[in-house]
Amino acid sequence: MEIDTILKSNKASRPKKRKKEDDLDQFADAEVSQLREEMLNAAELDEQANREKLPATLKLKLLPKVMGALRKWVLFSKEILWQRSIFDRLTHLQELSLAVDCR
Repeated sequence: MEIDTILKSNKASRPKKRKKEDDLDQFADAEVSQLREEMLNAAELDEQANREKLPATLKLKLLPKVMGALRKWVLFSKEILWQRSIFDRLTHLQELSLAVDCR
């Protein structure tokens, strides 16, 4: 019974997210918002160019920037998942260690 109490108190005291992750989330949100605005602006200008029978190339020019951002976010997501996986494993080992010590 003591082990359950120890594990519950340990889990309750851990923060859900770290400050560094919050800062990175805010940065990513700002970057996504800015990129979205650029994409919408390019779409509007390309639509106007189409009406004027001109080439609409702004969305194509923006494509490398969008692809770069997507690649960065995928790598960032994989890094966060990897870090959480390591943390989860260490936490599990610590919990096992506590359980063995309590015997």
